[in-house]
Amino acid sequence: TGPALAALADGKTLCLSCHNSEANPQGAATCTTGPEHAASASAQSCTSCHMPTVAGPAGQFGRQDQHASHAFLGPHRAWYQDDPSLLKKAVSMTASFEGEQLVVTLKNLSAHGFPSGFPGRLALVQVAGLDADDKPVWKNITGDPMIDSPQSVLNKVYVGADGEPTLAPFATTLKRDARLKPDETRPLTYALPPAVKRARVRLVFFLGAPKLMKKLNLSDAPEAKPRVIAEVVATR
Repeated sequence: TGPALAALADGKTLCLSCHNSEANPQGAATCTTGPEHAASASAQSCTSCHMPTVAGPAGQFGRQDQHASHAFLGPHRAWYQDDPSLLKKAVSMTASFEGEQLVVTLKNLSAHGFPSGFPGRLALVQVAGLDADDKPVWKNITGDPMIDSPQSVLNKVYVGADGEPTLAPFATTLKRDARLKPDETRPLTYALPPAVKRARVRLVFFLGAPKLMKKLNLSDAPEAKPRVIAEVVATR
């Protein structure tokens, strides 16, 4: 019936009342989307991505030609509506051979870190080397990604007072934060054997890291299945 409250109109204040900065009782930072957004040079607000403009009125009696969608797009939409479009817009990925090495370049296109929000989220770069017959002959990850190729893992790792990995609510320290920073472009370099003629690279997103989902007894839940959000092929 009148102008919107400033907290609604600026596209971020209301959102950041919950999604700003949180720490656990021990003082370890858990969710930091607000500070990440503040550090970004992007002009995007929270609502410009998560409530994109769509055609038509907002309700039965509205008269607008368009309105901000109330679908509140987020990563979960890739699982519950089979729509990974928001995730796919968050990061760009390219790959090319430079001499004997494969260089995979990630660019964060979101206005915060990637992944952001829930601290258990994880993104993983999977590289498969194919020979002249297009058969897989090399992989960057064959077991534990944190052992095989830690550079390929975009995640947070929390540890407790004993120095062992633990869930974020019980941690005393954030030991590792390898997520993409706001606006960051990050090259990843892989040495592939001569037999590899092509490389297939996938960026895979997990709502919860596999070890976390196992601890929560959710390994068989639909949410434990990762989604491929980018895929490129490079030829040697």
